[in-house]
Amino acid sequence: MAQEPEVPDAAIVARVIGGDRQAYGQLVQRYQRRLRSVLSFYCLSPDEVEEFVQDAFVQAYAHLSGYRPESPFFPWLKTIALNALRMEIRRRDTEGRHGRAYLQYLLAQRMDEDEKGEAAEARAEALRGCLSDLQPEHARLLEARYREGRPVEELARREQISLTAMKVRLFRLREALRDCIERHRVPAIGRAEGA
Repeated sequence: MAQEPEVPDAAIVARVIGGDRQAYGQLVQRYQRRLRSVLSFYCLSPDEVEEFVQDAFVQAYAHLSGYRPESPFFPWLKTIALNALRMEIRRRDTEGRHGRAYLQYLLAQRMDEDEKGEAAEARAEALRGCLSDLQPEHARLLEARYREGRPVEELARREQISLTAMKVRLFRLREALRDCIERHRVPAIGRAEGA
């Protein structure tokens, strides 16, 4: 069965501007996963990633009249998302929050250095490849801890190992991922900042 050709982004935007609000859902479906991957390198929690993804699509929808149809949609959307994230990080920094806010400030600096977000996309691609090389149970463990935010204690109970053993296992898995990403010649997040 022949697959239908993908409708160009500019055609979808034209339909939305013309009054077909439902058509915008096609752009959301097309790009939400990719945008989530980019933002996951700059946000510290999955909830923040989701919040910025949703906000980016809302802002893009509100400003569709500013979209240039001769340009690809995703870079425009990504710029909206990264600018919103930059503003939020700077807002938090000016409020004087420490610790987590400082880390976000460092990430904002990295974003400024990587204006187009191409390095983030390359890191996301390398991370996906490295995760797929892991044993499935190790990938599930990392997913539970870092995507779902499960406590280390809960994971240790689930795996029936000591808390210390779980911490060591997570550390070794992070190191394995970092080494894999470095083999792909993509700088791992945190290395430049001395983490």
